[in-house]
Amino acid sequence: MNGIGLESLQVGLFQCNAYILYDTDEGKAIVVDPGDEAEKILRFLDDYHLQVPYIILTHGHIDHIGGVKTLKEKTGAIVLLHKDDVFLYENVKLQASLFGLPVPETVKADRLLDNGQTIGTDTIQCKIVHTPGHSPGSICIYVNRMLFTGDTLFRRGIGRSDIWGGSYELLIRSLQFILFNFDEDIIVYPGHGPPTTIGQEKRDNPFIQEFIRGMLNEL
Repeated sequence: MNGIGLESLQVGLFQCNAYILYDTDEGKAIVVDPGDEAEKILRFLDDYHLQVPYIILTHGHIDHIGGVKTLKEKTGAIVLLHKDDVFLYENVKLQASLFGLPVPETVKADRLLDNGQTIGTDTIQCKIVHTPGHSPGSICIYVNRMLFTGDTLFRRGIGRSDIWGGSYELLIRSLQFILFNFDEDIIVYPGHGPPTTIGQEKRDNPFIQEFIRGMLNEL
């Protein structure tokens, strides 16, 4: 991976995948979706003596943001979120009430993301791809032939669109963009569950097969 390491930690009640992209030579890391259990993430960072300039959130749902405050306070990282998910992120109390969960403490996002931006360090360059549908501001993060898809695309599954801010029509458009604009060998790291590849999902994902058939029928 050209010097870039990847650590995946399953955190919280919903077993969200918190990802740490890091370069030990550079001594820096970018954390994606610290959903809970910030101490797990901090332990890894301490073990490898890594500084964290950025925390990137794939979207603003409660299971992906619970560890942000602690992680920011301990590392001084800049918190990044797509501009269209600010309303979700700032209404975490309402989200918690909908699921009967305790309300996590949060901090304000430091910067707002938009499609096509590149965020990172000298060696870890993350391209932001806006993929609305699961939520209005859902993003994927492309770095070094890896695609971090949040809750947009899973192994043999796709994100929900029936919760606050979701849109099935937009989700399908986002999935079409992902499938037809990224090479089949690119590894997909979803917000929950195991990794996969673009090619595997084209072949094996029943939801994707369904809308591919629908597209072919319209030709």
